[in-house]
Amino acid sequence: MKIFSKKRVIYFGFTFLFAIGLYFSKDFGISWDEHEHRKHGQQNIAYISRVLGLENILDIPQHVKNPDISVIGYGPIFEILCLASEKLFLVEDGKNVYQLRHKVNFSIYFLSVFIFYLFLKLFFNSQVFGLIGAMFYLLNPIILAHGFFNAKDSISLAIIACSILPLYLTYRNKNISMSLISGLLVGIAITIRLPLIYIPFLFILLIFFSNFNNRSNFKVEVKDVKIIIYFLTALITSIFLSFPELWHAPLKNFQIIFGKLSQYPWSGNNLYLGKLIPAFNVPWHYIPVWIVVTTPITFLMAFIAGTLKSFVDVINRKEKSHSFQIFMFAGFIVPIVIIAFIKSPLYNGWRHTFFIYPFIVFFMTYGFQIIYQWLSLKFTRYSTKILYGLIIITFSNPIFFIFSAHPNQHVYFNKFAGPDPLENFEGDYWATSMRQAVDWIAKNDSRN
Repeated sequence: MKIFSKKRVIYFGFTFLFAIGLYFSKDFGISWDEHEHRKHGQQNIAYISRVLGLENILDIPQHVKNPDISVIGYGPIFEILCLASEKLFLVEDGKNVYQLRHKVNFSIYFLSVFIFYLFLKLFFNSQVFGLIGAMFYLLNPIILAHGFFNAKDSISLAIIACSILPLYLTYRNKNISMSLISGLLVGIAITIRLPLIYIPFLFILLIFFSNFNNRSNFKVEVKDVKIIIYFLTALITSIFLSFPELWHAPLKNFQIIFGKLSQYPWSGNNLYLGKLIPAFNVPWHYIPVWIVVTTPITFLMAFIAGTLKSFVDVINRKEKSHSFQIFMFAGFIVPIVIIAFIKSPLYNGWRHTFFIYPFIVFFMTYGFQIIYQWLSLKFTRYSTKILYGLIIITFSNPIFFIFSAHPNQHVYFNKFAGPDPLENFEGDYWATSMRQAVDWIAKNDSRN
């Protein structure tokens, strides 16, 4: 297959899509949390400048000049990046500030799409399936929309997606430098979404069991131990430096943050399956159902095919990379199980677990490959037409919705959500569509 054989065409395609995304980023409204997130970033910059003695160098707003930053529960690295961009591009007024934030948000999200493509291309040894995997990642309507305005869930998703490539290279090549990069990225992601603390444990198990061929031949090499030490060193350093809330009392504040987030004190209700359910009393199936009703059905079919085939591969040990397949499977199933077990409060769909989506995309890609290979064996003369046909069938519906619903792609539901999904599930819980409402009033009401 030489459909996508030229690197320049591929790189041009990514660049073109990135430019389109930047252009349309101006259309999205401001979500509920963005103002508070920005304020949190300002407070952290003021705190950092005070600790490092940079108060006379940095231009800190007077209202946050000497803050005692509260233990909120997420790191400010994205907010600091946005504030630095404001200074760099000399952006001051409110509208331009938030449009710039959306551009920065999308830039990080889109960078993760490209790096995840590189991982899939390497793992499947195919540019074609690397690109198809990138399409699964990019063309999920709700994931795409959140990539413009969600400063926590989308950013943690993006950083974890970027970390999977160095994690895989560390596993495959026993590469020390990649273990450092992995630790750095996973550490930053943890400061944004603390539940990601499970990833280091999975990675350590992956390295220990990477040499496990049979029960009588289990061994741990010295290099494996070095890799884990370097990874953990980079991880802890990254968490500490990216989380100023930990600087003055690391262990105590980490415990406070973890306790807050595992039982977050939000007393609101969720519209779920047509009923209002308290956030602290959601059923165990809350996250799985939300994933099922907000993911394109063709994506779900590919995911099921890929997961089932991976189980067969692991049981029969047909693939040398079966340990990494187990790691990827655990990457999305472990947090779902833990959340259900500890009964953590949940609200606003499955956005708090968006970081599991790259792991899900991995199995979507594998499933697409399996379906294509099976059909190609049945109809060998039409392999190229089968590939094009599968691409059209898989992605035509989400692409149509992305264009027709813009800029409200985050209110996407498939047929499983019922004939009127908004009677059963929350829709625009971020309230970004208020932007369109206010614009309509301004255009249609001439009163001062």
